[in-house]
Amino acid sequence: MQKFTWKDSLLSGSLLVKQDTINAIFSKDVFSGWGYFNTHFGHGFYNLSKPIFLRNRTMCIFYKGYSCGHLCGEGDLTIYVKKKGKWMSKYLLGYWVS
Repeated sequence: MQKFTWKDSLLSGSLLVKQDTINAIFSKDVFSGWGYFNTHFGHGFYNLSKPIFLRNRTMCIFYKGYSCGHLCGEGDLTIYVKKKGKWMSKYLLGYWVS
């Protein structure tokens, strides 16, 4: 997983924005950062972790977060289990909302 990278083609209609770009947009002022982000990219973004696979790739720990403003967002850390070729949410380890 050390060479794992998300691909632009993962979700149709999505735009992959690199973390250093996000950091640069919000580095000086969160409020003006959101103004810039909304104008150039849209009204929110997801943060996705690298999946951590366990038990012969039948389980996975995965974090996803969504940011939509200075005090707007949510995220969760979830364990997924693969059953009949599909990943199913099994255990919610943590959840936050702002």
